[in-house]
Amino acid sequence: MTKNIEIYIHGSGTTEEKLVAISEESTVRDLIEAARRAGIADSSELILILEDEEEPLQPDDRLCDCGVKHKGHLSCHTCRKIEVTVHFNGQAASRSFAPSKKVKGVLKWALSEFGLTGVDAENKELRNGGADGIILQSQQHIGSFVHHPHCSLELYLTGIVEVQG
Repeated sequence: MTKNIEIYIHGSGTTEEKLVAISEESTVRDLIEAARRAGIADSSELILILEDEEEPLQPDDRLCDCGVKHKGHLSCHTCRKIEVTVHFNGQAASRSFAPSKKVKGVLKWALSEFGLTGVDAENKELRNGGADGIILQSQQHIGSFVHHPHCSLELYLTGIVEVQG
């Protein structure tokens, strides 16, 4: 008997994931169509990537055969890679990530890239839109901050500002 599963789909340019219900016997192509119907994306060249994985799923693979699980998270995107540039103390470092990479993984890379360890690495966060911009949450997919057709992102590594009251 075929089992239905629910999958969280993260789209391009939005931090709001959508919950899509589909048969575990469906193909990746079927899930992409379900994502389109849910309003996640409208491009004809979409790919699906499992959360924190690097390579897209193949369109004809069945979901149950390629690691897609109930309540799993996938990124639905047009970009195979996002070129991320992180700015910190007048320096910049760049690297490509899959759109399904979580912010906490990019933060970990940035801390290492700038040689921050121990107490120097504590209480740091990534921001989009400048040093005073929007704070990225650790579980968000990096591709959620990129708008089609762009495949690059400028972020800022800052200290967490604690409001004294």
